[in-house]
Amino acid sequence: MKFLDAEFVQGFIRMADDGWQQGWHERNGGNLSYRVKPEEVELVKENFEPKEFQPIGTTVPALAGEYFLVTGSGKYFRNVSIKPEDSICMIELDDKGENYRIVWGLVNGGRPTSELPSHLMNLEVKKLQDPDYRVVYHAHTTNIIALTFVLPLEDKVFTRELWEMATECPVVFPDGVGVVPWMVPGGREIAVATSELMKKYDLAIWAHHGTFAAGKDFDLTFGLMHTVEKSAEILVKMLSMQQALSKALNARRSLLWQITLMALLAMTAAVVLLCYIFKDTKKERIYRENLEEANTEIQRIMNQRERLLLTITHDIKAPVASISGFIDLMRAHVSDEKGINYIDNIASSASHLSRLVASLLDYHKLENGLLELHPSSFSPASLIQQCIEGMRMQAEKKNLVLSSSYQDKAA
Repeated sequence: MKFLDAEFVQGFIRMADDGWQQGWHERNGGNLSYRVKPEEVELVKENFEPKEFQPIGTTVPALAGEYFLVTGSGKYFRNVSIKPEDSICMIELDDKGENYRIVWGLVNGGRPTSELPSHLMNLEVKKLQDPDYRVVYHAHTTNIIALTFVLPLEDKVFTRELWEMATECPVVFPDGVGVVPWMVPGGREIAVATSELMKKYDLAIWAHHGTFAAGKDFDLTFGLMHTVEKSAEILVKMLSMQQALSKALNARRSLLWQITLMALLAMTAAVVLLCYIFKDTKKERIYRENLEEANTEIQRIMNQRERLLLTITHDIKAPVASISGFIDLMRAHVSDEKGINYIDNIASSASHLSRLVASLLDYHKLENGLLELHPSSFSPASLIQQCIEGMRMQAEKKNLVLSSSYQDKAA
């Protein structure tokens, strides 16, 4: 039988292509191995072209003399279905489990996967537990890798979180999953750490690197990897939604705080404004009351002044009239020039006082809007002459001479 027509080879190729279609094998990432059954070896043995033995890098005595189908180092999963003879190979271990040799594949040169020590050590562990375990698969599962950056790198934490994401998870991997802290890939250290976990689990998570699974056939192993990655995808989405929800809630709380603060500021401003309004209203009331009091006081003073004017004019007008009467009587009994001048001065003063009283009455009428105008003519010359005559006697006592001159406008 042609090598590529064997059912186990077709299953191997299909699983590699399925992993590529899932996006788990960027560039030359990931690797796959299968412990071939003796009867399957017999079907394709005629195609073997054995090469020189090479050291494995570890010792797996329980697998001595067995054959394995593995992917090549530096080979791309996307090419397994297109050029399988260049992308995969079958190897045979020596009778001590220390060395391997290629018996088919990698026609253009190359060597088995760099993770060969990890694959063989874990296949040995699984064979000792259950001889039916034949597949080991390593893939760069995106969501599992992402979770190793945010979750504690502990078996129980990852197991609990992945179990909770899908009902099928406790059924598909009832023992849970193990977690290997970050180590350099391809070395013995990571192979030993993984094989220790494989004694308890069928799947180990390599921190920041990917996932390592073991199973009895291709379907079970791929299904295990697929289920764990799907559960991780749900968890990543849930965490993202929680974060988005948390941000939304925080934004809402922040908005509510801002609204509350603005409301408090508005209330404070309203209270301050009311205080100013009350203060201004109080001031206005005080000013109005003071103004009313001032108006009342002014009115009282004006009334008192009016009464005073009326009293003064009444008390002065009558004596002035009496004086004027006496002056007229005295004119009949005085004949000398000096006495006549005295009488004239007294009469002039009495007349002036009478005019003052009349002016006060006119001022009172003017304030009350009762004054009536009566135009009349007068002589400025006579007014000046009267003034001179009134002051003449005092001037003579001081040896002063009073004189006046004026020019008639008509002239």
